[in-house]
Amino acid sequence: MRVAEAQSGQKLGEVRTRATPKDFKEGISALRSLAEEIAEGKKIGKVSGCVPGTFNRDRRTIFRSPNLSDWEGKPLLSSLEAAFGTQILLDNDAALAGLGEAHFGSGRGFRTVMYLTISTGVGGARIVNGRIDENAFGYEPGKQILDFKDGSTLESLISGGAFMKRFHRNPQEVPTIDPLWRELAETLAHGLHNSIVHWSPDAIVLGGAMVLGNPFIPISAVESELAKTLAMYPEIPAIRKSSLGDHSGLYGAIERLKS
Repeated sequence: MRVAEAQSGQKLGEVRTRATPKDFKEGISALRSLAEEIAEGKKIGKVSGCVPGTFNRDRRTIFRSPNLSDWEGKPLLSSLEAAFGTQILLDNDAALAGLGEAHFGSGRGFRTVMYLTISTGVGGARIVNGRIDENAFGYEPGKQILDFKDGSTLESLISGGAFMKRFHRNPQEVPTIDPLWRELAETLAHGLHNSIVHWSPDAIVLGGAMVLGNPFIPISAVESELAKTLAMYPEIPAIRKSSLGDHSGLYGAIERLKS
């Protein structure tokens, strides 16, 4: 969990963190506790935040969140409203991270931004004219199937969790010169190709430990492979690394507070 005060609607105050409880009720309590520490007795006027996973159509409950299974189907929005006693603006974590990058980070100045985070899993979103694009249940680009014969998804091939499962090695222990990183770059390029032909972005912002860590998936190799495969368009979109890192979702929450 990451919690911060939005100062003047433009910058973050002190960011406080805590491991996210797997138990739903404990999670709501921990979140409230963090917020009270930051507020220091001041009234909390409005809350904007995000959670990992996909929502039900009413956007009040989580339908699926692999790492927080006890949170699925629970009255998330009403529980937060009761805990904070104020309006709650809630969205998917990757969607708010993309919104943050579009307004404050590497996607700033571009009309249509595709954001992709490659960490333990793979998530993402499409930002159009500074807003999260309309959608029914949210975006899950990491779940796109790259091999229909065995059902392999982009996430199952390039995420940090997939790396450990496939190669039985910690990504941080594999040197940059290892050909595995080039393999991941080529796989990522094919996933980006699929999303580009659906979303047609002006720019792509990549975040997450598999891109921002050390070592990392080489962006130059991604661009090189993408230039070979993306034959339908005269050029590939601009590809940038996230400049906000772990705080991109908090910056997205600041932007949502303005709505």
